[in-house]
Amino acid sequence: MLLPQAMRIPQKSHIYEELSNQGNLDAAEEIVTPDFILHDPNIPEEPRGPEGLKQFVTMYRNVFPDLNFTIEDQIAEGEKVGTRWVA
Repeated sequence: MLLPQAMRIPQKSHIYEELSNQGNLDAAEEIVTPDFILHDPNIPEEPRGPEGLKQFVTMYRNVFPDLNFTIEDQIAEGEKVGTRWVA
């Protein structure tokens, strides 16, 4: 999954920990900027900005309530961040 530089790089792993694992949707306002776009080939419409990310996380947590992400690796280059994770 590639994420743009619009996400604050020092907080990139918080998307998984704060939002997905803990369900702290308010963290989206601090973690991503309004021009954030989540690129995921599994969804037809790319979530945009903090509100889009909140909706995306809510959907996943409703479908998979016990899902827990562990980040294996992250690479940032230019305007993209690549994350390798296991769930």
